[in-house]
Amino acid sequence: MSSATDRGLPRCPFCGLEVLGLNGQDGLLDTYVLTGDDREVLEQGIFGECHVRCLLDSRWGSLWASRWLGNFSAVRGWLVAAEADGLAVLRNPRLPEAVVIRDDGWMTLVGDHALARRDGDLVPVRHEINLPLHDHPEVARAISTDLAAGRSHPIMDLVDALRLGDRLLSRQALAAGALRPSDIAVARDDHVTATAEYSKWIPGEAMRLLLSARPT
Repeated sequence: MSSATDRGLPRCPFCGLEVLGLNGQDGLLDTYVLTGDDREVLEQGIFGECHVRCLLDSRWGSLWASRWLGNFSAVRGWLVAAEADGLAVLRNPRLPEAVVIRDDGWMTLVGDHALARRDGDLVPVRHEINLPLHDHPEVARAISTDLAAGRSHPIMDLVDALRLGDRLLSRQALAAGALRPSDIAVARDDHVTATAEYSKWIPGEAMRLLLSARPT
């Protein structure tokens, strides 16, 4: 999920802190979904990668929720499968996956295969992650040392080292999360490439609606 570059980790447009690109904790405010009426969003710089908690704490969440809903339905052709209490579930008519969008700006996309392996309200996540840590050489060295030795590195150690703990929606979702050695080799001490494995938290009401919208 992370789209970090050699310029360093992206910064949240709300709090200015770094964004790691963790599914369920961070999100992308993509200007592609905006309309001609959203000039203020661009003028205020309310786009790019952000912490979901920051979006929910802002006045912009409902606008982005509306734009995502319109994009998934009118542009991508996803079908509304269920609605309840400010939540909408849309399913991809071509692939076994769904997105759930809440009217305050919370949203997540989840595949049926991951949903089938859920543990309560936690859904497993696995992806490659690129972390340019030029501003955090000690953190980069600690992670690289573990990965080079074939060991995993706790994701919460990274979160706490960058002082991002209060920007999380759910610490529990990352409690057992780890960065593991990746097949992609990056021979630089200040840039970490790893396989990230953790969970994302889906609120109970959203989980129930997702489950009810699965095809039988």
